[in-house]
Amino acid sequence: MGISQSIKGGKKMDTNKRKTLTINMQRFPGYLILGIAVLSLLFLSSCATNKASRVTTVAQTQTTQKLAVTNLSKDQLLKKIRMAMTNFQYERVIELSYLNKNSEVRYYRALAYFSMMLNTSKYSQSSRNTFGGSAESLLNNVIRSRVRSDLLARALIWRGILLDTRYTSLKNKRRAIGSFFVIQSDPRLKKGSYYDDSLLYSGDVYSKMGWYVQARSFYRRLSRLSPNNITYDYIDNAFYSPQKAARQGLARLDDYVQGVHLNYQPTN
Repeated sequence: MGISQSIKGGKKMDTNKRKTLTINMQRFPGYLILGIAVLSLLFLSSCATNKASRVTTVAQTQTTQKLAVTNLSKDQLLKKIRMAMTNFQYERVIELSYLNKNSEVRYYRALAYFSMMLNTSKYSQSSRNTFGGSAESLLNNVIRSRVRSDLLARALIWRGILLDTRYTSLKNKRRAIGSFFVIQSDPRLKKGSYYDDSLLYSGDVYSKMGWYVQARSFYRRLSRLSPNNITYDYIDNAFYSPQKAARQGLARLDDYVQGVHLNYQPTN
């Protein structure tokens, strides 16, 4: 009896063990899922902490950069901005000129936005429209301010180029011509080095408008200026004598007349 009971008891214990093992195996997937969930939460928490740390670091860096820019003198800031413009670092110019109300700083900020507006490979159409609007607003602000004549002339030149480049409507082409006309009609500005440029660009805009007689008259006026003057041809991105600049303009005019110019686009 004792042996028999012992054997039966042993079998009974073996059965209980098997039941316990079966139950534990059934529970195992639940434990596994719970463990994975806990690890996932720990991982996400770690990622969030790292991200927050990176964001804090970036914010601190930006704050440090802004403070460093604020502490620069006007001449030091303009030197950095001109260097960035020379190196085509237009986004850097935007950073350097942040919240600065100096007219010359705003002028360079406008040129940076204008250059970014032209970059079709890097920025979306929506972004480029925004850049163009910012550039136009900044140039208008500079022109309305009491600035020295050379800065005023530069702002007028680039506003005219911007209006001509950004829009195809006849209304805005006339606004561009008007910007150049301010230089041509102001005795102070007419004596400056940007008078030549204003004649060239007036001819170019009139060519695009299809007003070929007016365009030719501006190129001829340009050709009669002193050969010692320097004219910047924006389309060719080159410095010429007034005579060569006039010849380049007349060559473009002929292409517009024939409708074969690469940038030929009838004005609305």
